[in-house]
Amino acid sequence: MPASHGHPTAVAHPHYQLTSQTLAAAERRVGSLSENAGTRHHPARAAG
Repeated sequence: MPASHGHPTAVAHPHYQLTSQTLAAAERRVGSLSENAGTRHHPARAAG
């Protein structure tokens, strides 16, 4: 069983790197969304 258990871990490793890149992109997206929300709540800043 240990060999069978080690196989998915090896497959999951590149997936983990992909997930961390996706998380970084999601954090940037959330940051820009909160910036948009901030300008929406403060129209004067958006106009200025």
